[in-house]
Amino acid sequence: MIKVVYVEDEIGDQTSRRVQQRLHIPDDFQCDIIYPKNDLADFPMEYDAYLLDLDLGVKHDDQQVNYHGSTLAAEIRLRRLK
Repeated sequence: MIKVVYVEDEIGDQTSRRVQQRLHIPDDFQCDIIYPKNDLADFPMEYDAYLLDLDLGVKHDDQQVNYHGSTLAAEIRLRRLK
């Protein structure tokens, strides 16, 4: 099974639900949606593919994250190369 993660700061809106539904294929594709983490070091790396909202803003607990999706993409690339 291929595991995809969608990092989104507005989980539950129509767009994020639609993305998850379209990317979920039982026994083939699994799509998880998660909020951005406060610390980039806490980001899970067990996924096969990453879909990132480039305009990350407020997390679910009303805390502002201090990075953008492009920064998260660069961090993922660096950590995957190790």
